[in-house]
Amino acid sequence: MNQFNADRRQFLLGLAGLTSLALVSGLSPVKTWANPKFPISPFQLGVASGDPWPDGFVIWTRVAPYPLSVDGGMPNEAVNVKWEVALDRNFKKIVQTGEVQAHPDLHHTVHVEVTGLAPQTRYYYRFFMSDYESPIGTAKSAPSAQQMPNKVRIAVVGCQHYETGYYTAYDYLSKEEDIDIVFHYGDYIYEGPEGKGGGRAIGNLRVSIPARQHIGPEIQTLFQYRIRYAQYRADPNLQAAHASAPFAITFDDHEVDNNWVADLEEKGEKREIFLLRRAAAFQAWYEYMPVRLAQKPQGPDITAYRTLDFGQMLRMNILDTRQYRSPILCSKAQLEQGLDTNGYCRTDNHKAEHMLGKVQEEWLARQMRHDKRWNILAQQIQVMPWVRYNKSGNAYFGKDTWNGYPYARERLIQSIHDNAPNGNTVILSGDLHQYFVANIPSDLNDYKSQSIATEFLTTSITSTGNGQPIRPGQEDILKLNPHIKFINDQRGYQTLDFFKDHMRTDLNVLDFVEKPGGKLSIAASFEVEYGKPEVKRV
Repeated sequence: MNQFNADRRQFLLGLAGLTSLALVSGLSPVKTWANPKFPISPFQLGVASGDPWPDGFVIWTRVAPYPLSVDGGMPNEAVNVKWEVALDRNFKKIVQTGEVQAHPDLHHTVHVEVTGLAPQTRYYYRFFMSDYESPIGTAKSAPSAQQMPNKVRIAVVGCQHYETGYYTAYDYLSKEEDIDIVFHYGDYIYEGPEGKGGGRAIGNLRVSIPARQHIGPEIQTLFQYRIRYAQYRADPNLQAAHASAPFAITFDDHEVDNNWVADLEEKGEKREIFLLRRAAAFQAWYEYMPVRLAQKPQGPDITAYRTLDFGQMLRMNILDTRQYRSPILCSKAQLEQGLDTNGYCRTDNHKAEHMLGKVQEEWLARQMRHDKRWNILAQQIQVMPWVRYNKSGNAYFGKDTWNGYPYARERLIQSIHDNAPNGNTVILSGDLHQYFVANIPSDLNDYKSQSIATEFLTTSITSTGNGQPIRPGQEDILKLNPHIKFINDQRGYQTLDFFKDHMRTDLNVLDFVEKPGGKLSIAASFEVEYGKPEVKRV
């Protein structure tokens, strides 16, 4: 069991009182700094946008001249920030302006939900405070409900362990043309301590880059989560990607703690203590992500699942596979600790198991009944079934994926069959630090059965460091799994272009990430014809 020292426990218990106060009174009353002056620009973390709707989107920044210091270089006072949205980069055609407060309770971050804009239109935005101006960002509003755009372009990213590589992929992504939305499937930060790096997923090998080390120990408190986000957001390539297109962001496990589910921490920390940690993690996630007020947490709870529509072309349902799921299947270490006896893990599967929870399952069923051309499920973890073998010749599977929740996955496949029967469902996922491209069999026990959907599992930005086309030990994956059409173990990001009658995707990879200057190439490209959920190599 994790050992929290007495001071940390006291801090977290104190956080509970602060959280309760915030729920009752909202932001705490503070003075407003009338005429702030700084030695350098307070917009050190750049700008970002997110969750586009037909009439607008969210724009974000943080006011902090020294974002990695204890207070960010800011007093415990609010500051007023002005913003502008224009049709041109030179801001000759300004269409919206406003003023918002950057409040210390939100770490002086700013979220503006811009409305009143024209659909399917590119805009530019920036922030002002006193004599300081932020970098310029650009975002595109979504098409209206009646519009059928020529195409919708999606990029998919995730798993960006700071200590295991450089964000070269984000430099390339920031130069991509006409991205409508970047879906970030999670693991935006990693919670581990300074200098520990991350596993290469090959034996016990690890990678840690001295110039990219985390600040401080494993993060537990709100202050520590905030500093970790600030450290990641200080990266110039990540800032460039955020400024280049709106993001739709969800979370996986490392935004809180490795392999957490519901109110359970994998090493058996007491539930009430873990929920305080989860509250701190969600608060920092909200502060640093360009998301709407609807995603603001209430203590340890957050509504992260939501829908984004892009006219008549597609609906993107963003799922939450962490908060509501059943306990994970026990690992060997958990069994040795006896954590199966007190409900921290389970030893077998059962029909009542959940990945999404009953409420989210029912919500998703309703959201899949629509008149859009494509049905997108944007979520964190691998859905496709697959078989792999260890050195002893025994089959095994990842427990922290849908493979560890087969009855919940059966309900998901049945829901796709019942609510999206047009063969138009595309599943976007990540987490495994590899590319997987697959047809999802309608009979999960027969990999050669008719496909009901396609899945594109995107590799990591940096996690596991430098890769190779095939991970050692996976040479027989395609032979054992006829529904899986492609695998790759390099770092990068994916782009998907959706048209009325088909979609096309490019799987972009870097030759290395453990030093700057990696070169981007396309490992493979695929197409899917509307109404025929089968991937075809281009």
